[in-house]
Amino acid sequence: MEDACLLLAQAKYDQWTQKRVLINQNKTFADGSTKEIVLLVSENTAYLRSRAVWRSRSVAIRDRAVPPPEKIAQAMGLGTCTKSGEVQEANQAATLYTYDYVPDKSGYVAHGKMWISDSSGLPLREEMQDPAPPANAMVATAVTATYKYNDEFEIPPDAERAESNRLFDASQLMRHLQSGSGTALGGGSR
Repeated sequence: MEDACLLLAQAKYDQWTQKRVLINQNKTFADGSTKEIVLLVSENTAYLRSRAVWRSRSVAIRDRAVPPPEKIAQAMGLGTCTKSGEVQEANQAATLYTYDYVPDKSGYVAHGKMWISDSSGLPLREEMQDPAPPANAMVATAVTATYKYNDEFEIPPDAERAESNRLFDASQLMRHLQSGSGTALGGGSR
């Protein structure tokens, strides 16, 4: 594996070991439709916004189980990686890397770009284009993602509300189960 590929994998490793990560992702599909996803991971919670609805799940940093960079590079399917030059991205000095994935069974090669902050070593932006994705309409032909870390963002009130609702629902379920009134919500007599 090339040194540039390991550097990209190290940046992804460093990304997922941060206390907080905000990912704004836009996917474009073969039919021209698009989908925006926001994923926010804090010290103890993962928040996902899709179709304007926030959901949450309990995920502690220790639960992320981030593999070492060598395994990340292998899992990403990186083939050729190249340092393309110094640039400005998100108002800071960054290095642009381009890469090709290992060819799929049909011989098609997807391409990507990653902008890595010169000061933090963290990814700032990433783009991927797949010129010939599988016939599955759920697979994107292009993905763009931007990243923020730690104190660079606030958790949106709607995301916090989703977490409060999830915790309330969980406590209600536990209270229901502990009361002996049944094994599932609505399953017992009241």
